[in-house]
Amino acid sequence: MEWSLAQNIDYLLALRDQMGPVYGSDDLCMLMYSFVKREKPKVVVELGTGLGVTAAWIAAAMRENGFGRLYTYDNGGDFRFRDVKTFLSGLRDPLNNLAELGSDAGYVDFLNALFQGADLAGCISLGFGEIDLNDVSYVEKMLDGSSVDMLFSDFSHSPEVICGVMGSFLPLMSKTSSIFIDSASTYVPSFLAIERLVDFMNCQKLPEVILSKLDLDKLNIVRNLISNSFFRLIHLVENRDRAQNSTALIRIEPYNMFPSGASVRGF
Repeated sequence: MEWSLAQNIDYLLALRDQMGPVYGSDDLCMLMYSFVKREKPKVVVELGTGLGVTAAWIAAAMRENGFGRLYTYDNGGDFRFRDVKTFLSGLRDPLNNLAELGSDAGYVDFLNALFQGADLAGCISLGFGEIDLNDVSYVEKMLDGSSVDMLFSDFSHSPEVICGVMGSFLPLMSKTSSIFIDSASTYVPSFLAIERLVDFMNCQKLPEVILSKLDLDKLNIVRNLISNSFFRLIHLVENRDRAQNSTALIRIEPYNMFPSGASVRGF
């Protein structure tokens, strides 16, 4: 039977409403769903799966699109905390099975059950382990030569991590692609760092902290990307006061008169 949002909407909304507020992803998951529906990326990478809410909504958009794969990574560190286990044990219908798993199962089993609950496991590759920005060969191996159309970094937003994310993933990004860094726009050091970094790239330069970590092959790829691309920074800020209330979007597009992929009409 063909997958449909209508048949799975109650489950997805329960994920959003019951689990989304834990990491402030109750609104963010809807943004990511809408973006994937509109942009139709073939390859999405998520750094920081958390409890899987945003991943589920991204995958739902891919199922609706009829193609695409999400590669998501996490070490499951927060899943071991007692208060998280207590919270999960209180999940209500239609997430009763997750309530039972949240108390006893391991992190990977919990996520697999969550994704299977909306028949999404077939378009998700789950990587369990530490997110190492000094060596992303674990990502490259899973991508198997595919470039990344959309990157969502949601595990840390310090200036050092932002530079690490950009240095590691710029060589893997498609010519037209998007990088989301959660919570960076409302943390002053990260806001300033990402503003400066985008200014550098639009001047076809990279800071030493990124250059020093690129081998010659990747350096040439990145130089070619920044010399032929415009980097547009958009701060997506929620109109509410909470710890995780913003996402920085870096849009990468080839130099052109019109947005990439747009159907342009005359007067």
